[in-house]
Amino acid sequence: METINNLSSTEFCRIFENIVEHSPMVGEELDRLRPFSSSNQFLQLVDIVIKSLPNCQKIEILEKHPDLAGKLADSNLLTPESTREQKAAGLDLMSPEQKQKIVELNNVYSWVMGWKWPDVGVEDVHGGLKGGFRSQFGFTFVVCARENKADSILRGLDGRVLNTAERELEIGINEVSKIARLRAQDILSSYQSKL
Repeated sequence: METINNLSSTEFCRIFENIVEHSPMVGEELDRLRPFSSSNQFLQLVDIVIKSLPNCQKIEILEKHPDLAGKLADSNLLTPESTREQKAAGLDLMSPEQKQKIVELNNVYSWVMGWKWPDVGVEDVHGGLKGGFRSQFGFTFVVCARENKADSILRGLDGRVLNTAERELEIGINEVSKIARLRAQDILSSYQSKL
């Protein structure tokens, strides 16, 4: 951890800026928590930082996640991390029918989650999102693709549309935390292999 602890703030934040999709605030908060005694402590702090965020920031994080097997993937516009993760889950090999089912379920999911958000006490956090129900109501289904395959993701999406907004916020952030820990672990491993 000495190498990570000795990085400049600018370099540290650059390296860890996307452990949470398009949310450099997590890397910035981790920078303030240095020095780390071990990689285990660092990974625990990743989890703590994410789960300690206020609901409005958690929702913002979930809104920034790309749709699984969506338009960004089809157009090769995902972040390198998301591209690797979605390929690892086999989402790039899905049949047109499976892709259509994911799009349809994600639209239903976004609509259901958005419809319920007033119960959480968050006002108008969904403006400006891309296309369909997302633009009016909510965020995408988030799952740690590296821990799943396409079929299990489809089953999970099918079941999660029935959750309450509060439960889905909790599940979505837990999935974000899993993704962030795996991404951070990859970065730590790459630094350890350079020593």
